[in-house]
Amino acid sequence: MHYFHLYAPTIASDQIGSDVLWNTIWCPLLQAIAFFCCDCRRPVRTCAFTFLQRALLVHDLQVLNANQWESCFNKVLFPLLSKLLEPINMCDPIGMDETRMRTTNLLCKVFLQHLNPLLTLNTFTALWLTILDFMEKYIKADMQTELVVSFNDHF
Repeated sequence: MHYFHLYAPTIASDQIGSDVLWNTIWCPLLQAIAFFCCDCRRPVRTCAFTFLQRALLVHDLQVLNANQWESCFNKVLFPLLSKLLEPINMCDPIGMDETRMRTTNLLCKVFLQHLNPLLTLNTFTALWLTILDFMEKYIKADMQTELVVSFNDHF
């Protein structure tokens, strides 16, 4: 995956359209990296998240159009956010809380970075409402974590 992440833009020739590049290389690669963002081992999770963040925020994917960015939300970020809401492995509750916070931060950054193209979509309102729904779920989930509960017990 590291190889594909580094060389995905040069693997395909210039004649391949961005839809084909998105569907055959970028989307499956980002989905695989997102899968490892939920790993119970902190080093694996942290490394995967760093790769995902780098791929989504750096120039690698700037060639994507609004529909492809919407697909990125629907096929990569939203499934990742859903999975992180599940009780994955509580042997590292603080690390999982950190991953959840970093993921919501990434969601906001990607959304704001690509807001102008996303605004052109007919489905923008649905995308925005889904983001708000996830933010609400995460706020409620943060209230239930051991980290927050133990902090409140001390004060």
